[in-house]
Amino acid sequence: MADNTWTSCIFADIVRQRYREAAPGGGAVSLPQVYTPKFGRYWDLVCENTEPVHCYAPADGQVVVYLRRN
Repeated sequence: MADNTWTSCIFADIVRQRYREAAPGGGAVSLPQVYTPKFGRYWDLVCENTEPVHCYAPADGQVVVYLRRN
């Protein structure tokens, strides 16, 4: 994982954990209220059924996380 101005490594790890809980077999899911400690706020994310999995905040295109399925 890597971070940028809007997405920290800690946040990417939180997204990964939430995604694996919501979609243990993979697939497209919504992840509401994912907390980012870097900014002290919550993001509503959508994860697409892609490889790598593309998770992003539709309301703000700058929040993006890519995950491996396994």
